[in-house]
Amino acid sequence: MYHYWGKAAKGSTAHHLLVYHCLDVAATLRALLDADKRLHQRLHALAPAVAPADLDALLLYFAVLHDLGKFAPAFQQQRQDIVDKLDGPPAKRICNAHHSHLGKAIFFDEDIVVAWQPSLLCRDGWPHKDILAPLTDAAFGHHGKPPQDLSDSNLRLPPSTAAAIRQFMGEVCSRFLPGPLTLPGGDAANQAFRPVSWFFAGLLVVADWLASGQGFAYCETPMDLAVYWNERALPQARATVADCGMVSPLPRQGGGFHELLPHIEQKYGPTPLQAYALEVAGRDSGPRLFIFEDVTGAGKTEAALLAAHAVMAGGEAHGFYIGLPTMATANGMYARMAASYRALFMDADTVVPSLMLAHGARGIQDAFLHSIGLERGRDGESDAADGEQPDSGAFCAAWLADNRKKSLLAPCGVGTLDQALLAVLPAKHQCLRLLGLGRNVLIADEVHAYDPYTTRLLETLLTFQAGLGGCAILLSATLPRRIKQGLAAAFCRGAGYPVPAVSADPLPLATRLANGVFTETPLAQTRTLSVAVTLCHDPAEALDRLVAVHTAGGCAILLCNTVDRAMAARNLLAERLPPADVLLFHARFALCDRLAIEERVLAIFGKGSTTEIRRGKILVATQVIEQSLDVDADFLVTELAPMELVLQRAGRCQRHNRKWRPAGFVGPAVLVLSPPAVDEPGPGWGEAELGKGLFVYPGHDVLWRTAQLLARWERVELPRDARELVEGAYDADALPTPAALQSAEDKQTGKASAEKSLALFNGLEFSQGYGTDAAAGHWHDDRETPTRLGEERVTLRLVRVVDDGLALWAGEGLDAATCARSEVSVPKHRGDALAATDAWQERLDAFAATLPDKGRWVRLVPFVETETAGVWHCALPGTTAVYSREGGLNYG
Repeated sequence: MYHYWGKAAKGSTAHHLLVYHCLDVAATLRALLDADKRLHQRLHALAPAVAPADLDALLLYFAVLHDLGKFAPAFQQQRQDIVDKLDGPPAKRICNAHHSHLGKAIFFDEDIVVAWQPSLLCRDGWPHKDILAPLTDAAFGHHGKPPQDLSDSNLRLPPSTAAAIRQFMGEVCSRFLPGPLTLPGGDAANQAFRPVSWFFAGLLVVADWLASGQGFAYCETPMDLAVYWNERALPQARATVADCGMVSPLPRQGGGFHELLPHIEQKYGPTPLQAYALEVAGRDSGPRLFIFEDVTGAGKTEAALLAAHAVMAGGEAHGFYIGLPTMATANGMYARMAASYRALFMDADTVVPSLMLAHGARGIQDAFLHSIGLERGRDGESDAADGEQPDSGAFCAAWLADNRKKSLLAPCGVGTLDQALLAVLPAKHQCLRLLGLGRNVLIADEVHAYDPYTTRLLETLLTFQAGLGGCAILLSATLPRRIKQGLAAAFCRGAGYPVPAVSADPLPLATRLANGVFTETPLAQTRTLSVAVTLCHDPAEALDRLVAVHTAGGCAILLCNTVDRAMAARNLLAERLPPADVLLFHARFALCDRLAIEERVLAIFGKGSTTEIRRGKILVATQVIEQSLDVDADFLVTELAPMELVLQRAGRCQRHNRKWRPAGFVGPAVLVLSPPAVDEPGPGWGEAELGKGLFVYPGHDVLWRTAQLLARWERVELPRDARELVEGAYDADALPTPAALQSAEDKQTGKASAEKSLALFNGLEFSQGYGTDAAAGHWHDDRETPTRLGEERVTLRLVRVVDDGLALWAGEGLDAATCARSEVSVPKHRGDALAATDAWQERLDAFAATLPDKGRWVRLVPFVETETAGVWHCALPGTTAVYSREGGLNYG
């Protein structure tokens, strides 16, 4: 067994013996469980039919065997020079499968099984493959997806290799399974290891990655396995785990409102929702679900943090992950958390918990990049001077930040909900995300904001979170009761709680599911918004009102349902107002420009802006500002959308307390550009007023009911009226669907049903355990596993044509960050219209070869500057697309 290599250096024959790497991984697993007592206890709770000591023995045993397949010639002969050096057995590759698949096949091979069978006795004296399958799939699936079944393949291992495997497995058995284990029988047998396998899969990936790092020195010298385990594997594992950043300091015990939320001024006390979180959230134990519903800007996020801290202080979580609808909202939340998250922990200035930003563009966020590894300089010494405290802002351990798949392993995180949803899809390394979420409290904001497909995936995630013993907090200002019911039921399925019937009580409302008990607690209103709502059917009238705000010295927002309509409206306003006063914000900007515009929007319309900064500014935007961005306008115009979104948008009107508002706009007022709210609409209702924007929200019956209700209400009192309005927009019994809209309603109902079915098909099944509900061939890279539906999209990387050749849009550099800053996502049919041919393709291919990723997964599109300053035209023949930093990508 000492004639086989497990790790090797490039360019030399330096190597690490396979048996030692196997022990390194088991030692790292041991160190992880020793350092994370909460997780260790959770693992025992997930396998109640197995004695804790037996479970620990099995987990370590399988951790040692995780690379069993590397004994096979298919792996060993990748480095024939090392095989020769070790005097390894010459052999032909009979089966060329990956070593993870080979490991499972060897483990269950009848010629090998005699080495371990006596130590894994079941009631009938023979090891049950089905009982152990979740653990074997987790162990041998440590490359991110379950191993394939090679039971029909002919392994034909060389006799010397088979003998080496028997020798190794025999020694492993005697050391890690010293006595017979009694596995559960009867109905409990098949479910014994399925829940725990989800965590075990993630732990094995983490242990393997850590044990493959620089903390483990290569060893080529044969020695007794016990000596290696005690003198090398365990000490190196403990040091590596201590430095990786996964283990957080202990949460603060006790602590008042301002101690836990130091960013809130002392003059402000807790709101009723925040006081509820402080008083109630820590009372229970086990899986808990909280749903906090209150008006926009009422401090729901702070209430969620207080509730999460109560769970942490009770010893049932390490930290939290906040999932938001968009990258823009995640960036804003990250900035808020960076200033205060350490207050949730004890000794957080000396043992600093990592705060992760988790979304696809985090690599270009300067604040996050600055946070990586701040406690260490290049020489390994502390960056802080003697006697100084470390940086008081955000910090993220370098090991956690070096791979996006590790994002959710951090004790604290902020990102898009999509990153969390990947945990319950057959995406490669989903087990890492699931492990991270299960250790933390999941906080999902704006849970009303998703389509039926994504909402069903969120339900699946809640089932997993509860099934793994975790807690979740859901936030919304406009959550329809039917969605709330589905989310609560999904959590109950995972926790084993009876499913309650949620109410449609008015907001603010705190809902709690704990220990099988369901409670809904009405709360006093502290933040109210009385909004005058007027329906308008003429776009010209809406533009006149925006010009009036500008004349009065105020600021306003126009929210459009499509990018093209937003561009057209911006152009019309720029003809009547100084162009510099009219901002445009949508998703069709290169990332560098989008981030700059987002920063400018927050500077002008955010809480810290002044009257002079805001004066005369008009923002034309799409849904990118609809959720969680803390912006405030003196007046707001919105195109008609489903009721919950109209109310969400209305919450951006005069949401901050300001001493001055322009004359004529002293109170919150929203103008809704809408088709007429007629009782019997005809065919084509809404097309004249909304154009293609009508089809962004295909539930035209919901749009019609929204218009009907808003026309009757005239003034909306938030949060008092929110529930009644949202429920009314979906109540076909109270407002039956008109005949002209029935076909659209039927189509939308069928589409929603199909999306839910697809989410159910795509999602993993908690009760099946890791790897047993889908073959490895059905698992994909997370780029190919959708968390949201919609038209297929492609990523364009914009390129400037300059005097000396080509350059990336975002700058002169050719690094990965500049590449990412130059990209914009568009529908595939739009991207296909910008495909290069002939000479241009050759030129772009040559430029792509100079980029870090060689242009894979993106489409390079060249632009040349026109005579109009700042406007660039697509250089490809036959295209009419133009781009500017102020307007974004216009297809022409």
